[in-house]
Amino acid sequence: MLVRLASIGLRLFFLINIVLGILFWIGTVKVTPGIERVHIVVGVLFVICLWYLGVVQAVRGGPIWLNLLTFLLGLALAIVGIAQESIGLTTLIRIIHLVLAILAVGSGEMAVARIRRGGARAAKAA
Repeated sequence: MLVRLASIGLRLFFLINIVLGILFWIGTVKVTPGIERVHIVVGVLFVICLWYLGVVQAVRGGPIWLNLLTFLLGLALAIVGIAQESIGLTTLIRIIHLVLAILAVGSGEMAVARIRRGGARAAKAA
C-alpha cells in the first residue's frame, strides 16, 4: 500500500513541480517567497518518495545500483535546486534541474516496476 502511495505521490509531485517550474521559467507566474516554498516543499516530498521507492526495491532483492541511482539523483536534484538561489537562475542551471527531475522520475518508475515484478514472482512461487 505504501509503495502504491509513494508511486502516486512521485508522479503527482513531479507533475506539480514541472508545471510550476515551467511557469516560473517562462514568466507566467511571478516567483514569490510563498510560491517558491510550495515548489521546494513539493520537491522535498518528491525526493522522499523517490528514496523510499529506491530503498524498498533494494530491500526486496532489487539491484543495489538502482537504489544508488535513486539516491544520487534525488540528492543532485535537491542540491541543484537549492543552489539555484546562490548560483543564479541561468538557463543552463534550469535545464540541468529539469533533466535531473526527468531522470529521477524515470528511476523511480524503474524502482516501482522492479517492486511489482518482484511481488508477481513471489505470488507465482507461492
